[in-house]
Amino acid sequence: MCICFDLAILAHYSNKNYFRFVYHDGSFESLDDRKKINYIDLVRKLAKKCGIQIIIIAIDSDIPIDENNKKYKFEKGEVILELTDESDEGRLFGFSF
Repeated sequence: MCICFDLAILAHYSNKNYFRFVYHDGSFESLDDRKKINYIDLVRKLAKKCGIQIIIIAIDSDIPIDENNKKYKFEKGEVILELTDESDEGRLFGFSF
């Protein structure tokens, strides 16, 4: 619900001197895969129409599965950073543990 409110405010003020970005963590949690894909499509359209940068943080298990039973593929340039704990290169600041 808060995500919808944030997006509505940003869309409403998109033609004014106002923020042009929003950050959401966990926006895919507890949603059905179809709803996740609809949400991604909506966010994509809204970002393009209103000139808003929408930053979404998600863990791998929350990425939706598409109708072909494959993990959803984001468009080129949409995924800016993928983090992993498999090596130091995949960590946010490259710190070794």
